[in-house]
Amino acid sequence: MSRLSSPPARIALPYRRGNLVLRVLRALVRMTHLSAQRRALSHLDVHILRDIGVTPEQARREASRPGWDAPTHWHG
Repeated sequence: MSRLSSPPARIALPYRRGNLVLRVLRALVRMTHLSAQRRALSHLDVHILRDIGVTPEQARREASRPGWDAPTHWHG
């Protein structure tokens, strides 16, 4: 088989804590979850918001924030 017709080599990514691909995937999952939580917050009734100590204006403001906008201590 000639070199031109051989399949491309696959590069195995070792599982390491510092692996950039895994860190990016984890960040995307966190952002997706945070966005879903913020969407859910925006749909809560005024009575429920009052029970958790949040005003409707605070809920709207929090729900409008993008998924990547989170305090660093939330990143776990």
